[in-house]
Amino acid sequence: MDVSSFILSHDYDEASLFLADWVETEADFTKFLGLAFPGQALVSLRQSIETKYPSIAYDNNQKKRTRTVLRDSTFVCNNYQVYKAYKNASEIYAARYEIPPAQHGSDLLPIIWNQDLDISNLIKVVAPTIPDWLTDVLENIWVFLAKRYQTYFAGHALSGDPNYLIGGRGLKWEVTTDDGQELTNSMKIGLIYTNPEHPFYHLGSDIQVSASNCDFWNSVAGSVSGLMSDGMSMEKKPHVFQTQTPDYLQGREENEL
Repeated sequence: MDVSSFILSHDYDEASLFLADWVETEADFTKFLGLAFPGQALVSLRQSIETKYPSIAYDNNQKKRTRTVLRDSTFVCNNYQVYKAYKNASEIYAARYEIPPAQHGSDLLPIIWNQDLDISNLIKVVAPTIPDWLTDVLENIWVFLAKRYQTYFAGHALSGDPNYLIGGRGLKWEVTTDDGQELTNSMKIGLIYTNPEHPFYHLGSDIQVSASNCDFWNSVAGSVSGLMSDGMSMEKKPHVFQTQTPDYLQGREENEL
């Protein structure tokens, strides 16, 4: 498929909405892997996941551990795979959306917003546990944030270049490259970016979409695909992912791992 240009975006916290709320102990984590990757043929695969994501790296917090496994296996590393597949043939503009709640689908909010829409109420519907002080902050900055966001996406839709309609009034969204390990020039949209010339927008590396996280899952996909092609029957899996309330005040950097 020939694609000259596209935007490759993900949210900062893709997995929290889908955590199994019963995962509390290491034994629960092992059980979770057994449900996600069932069957005797995948025993070594489950063991390799436990080794890749050791409990001690998450202070023995099994919810953090599970969230990272879900993030990499299900939501984020597909961005890495798409980037690697198209980087030599297409102009790719990568983004990471960090505006709270920054959960799966949150990056659509500034696209669908218009001035007749009460963003505070909308966010409360999407994330009912978000603190009132945070919705107040978002309401105060939303018009600027969303209009700039929409301008990038509209410019890309019209021309293949998200900067087409910016006219020098905002941060230039560079074509994404990589350093062999992480995506660079990724557009990050978040409250922590406070440059007065282009607040809430920042170009930088995206450690979540990285070789260290995603090469492992490429090999997992290859292993599972190979087993399937050999006729392995997969056991039926129950639906185990349930909505999990996030801790909005939790430190961000520990979740980067």
